[in-house]
Amino acid sequence: MTIPNIDFWQLPLSLAARRKLAAIDESRKRHPAQKMALAGLLLNHACDKTSGTYVPLTSHPFLKAKLTADFTSVPTDIRADIGTSFCLFGNPLLLPPEFDQPGFDAASSIRPVLRATNCGFLVVTIEHDCETRDQFDDICASLDSAGKFKEVDAELRSYRDYHGYTVVLSGNRSIHFHFVFDTRHLNEAPHQQTFEIRWKLYAAHSAFMSNVHQVYWNTALEVMQRVLSPPRAADRSMASYTQFKRTPWGIRKLDDDSDILGLPKGALVPQLVLAENIHTSRATKGSHKYIVSSDFSVPHYLRSRRPTSNARTEEVSAGTDMLNELASMCKSAWGSEFPKPVQMAMERGQWIIHFQNHPGDRNPSTIAKGDYATLLVLGGTAPTGAFTLPGALSADEIGDHLARRFGLVDMDPHASDEQQSSELAYLERLKADSGKTFKQSYEDSVRRTFPHVSSCPSGIAGHLSAEALAILQSCLVLQRGHDLRFR
Repeated sequence: MTIPNIDFWQLPLSLAARRKLAAIDESRKRHPAQKMALAGLLLNHACDKTSGTYVPLTSHPFLKAKLTADFTSVPTDIRADIGTSFCLFGNPLLLPPEFDQPGFDAASSIRPVLRATNCGFLVVTIEHDCETRDQFDDICASLDSAGKFKEVDAELRSYRDYHGYTVVLSGNRSIHFHFVFDTRHLNEAPHQQTFEIRWKLYAAHSAFMSNVHQVYWNTALEVMQRVLSPPRAADRSMASYTQFKRTPWGIRKLDDDSDILGLPKGALVPQLVLAENIHTSRATKGSHKYIVSSDFSVPHYLRSRRPTSNARTEEVSAGTDMLNELASMCKSAWGSEFPKPVQMAMERGQWIIHFQNHPGDRNPSTIAKGDYATLLVLGGTAPTGAFTLPGALSADEIGDHLARRFGLVDMDPHASDEQQSSELAYLERLKADSGKTFKQSYEDSVRRTFPHVSSCPSGIAGHLSAEALAILQSCLVLQRGHDLRFR
């Protein structure tokens, strides 16, 4: 691995910022074991086959299924002076079954957001993408001895489940504030479980841990905004449990020029740890309460309608909170507000989501439904391009996941065997697919993710059944294969 050689004194930042970064850069070379608390925590949980958990580590953001490509290449420790090529990390996830068996394909595993699990801790990150160097200087100055960030830490330390923080230079235009929280006290998804138990309850636990992360992220964000009044709004994509974060002492290769740091595309930049104060062996001294209590459970927004274990036979409608969460997820994934989900309901056993194409769209005809991950874009004023649901989840998968998060389905960890077996429906479909021919598997895969774009009036499209759409897509796939053979 090439070690970057950046002269931080020459960066086009304020004198105070240059002095801070240059001092840390020099110190890491003289004391390579410094500020390793978060790095050590991540490496200690990089892969645990007994519990079936791991922390995703990668050198690029396009990691298939967010599964570490080669666990044997993960180091046992990191040196600050050398750094690590694993410049990105994520929150703990479940290892896919048979991940280490010959022929395993990560693309066929359950989506990462559905594999969130309690590993005993999680990290929430607040990031402010700066547009100007003055904004970057202001955020950097908050870390000074006279800066206000110490007030953020002091307030969070009043909670027993707060372990501390690590602040990392992103290497481009932002600073990542990582906050570490203890989740060992949670009862609904105990952190000491076997691989088998975790997979038996993976759907319920992934929804639960997503909610836990959301509470911690909202808390850290509120304190940061109130105390620091940052010049830029926080990056909302970091509210996702599975969003990648900048690893302490990682080595980043810039994909584009950095206007903030004045560095060119292709430059190697060390992700300096600007500040760290983490205590994972004990609760914060003087703390007496939790942000997320031990008896925390999924909120029950619609208790007037109590679904049975066979909820797929009933019609279920998403409330405002659930729709707002989906809209936030879509906006973060697509970088735009539209298409915007405005209606979401389960009808005849499948989720159907309607999207507005623009603010004045009074007849939302763009939809995502059932086992399809890509939107069927309808209307003459529809946005161009293909839109895939966040996390590449199908409408049914994201609908079920959010329904669990927002209390529309039973989350009882002591549910009957019949109820628990329904949670493994997706795994059973994967097993069933293994007996299909390549042609059958390929066509089924294309049907689920085919980019549907239509300019026909919504009235016509509204009369097409899911079966009719699937047949049409299959014909297109076969015709494409026919064309390729005779070119």
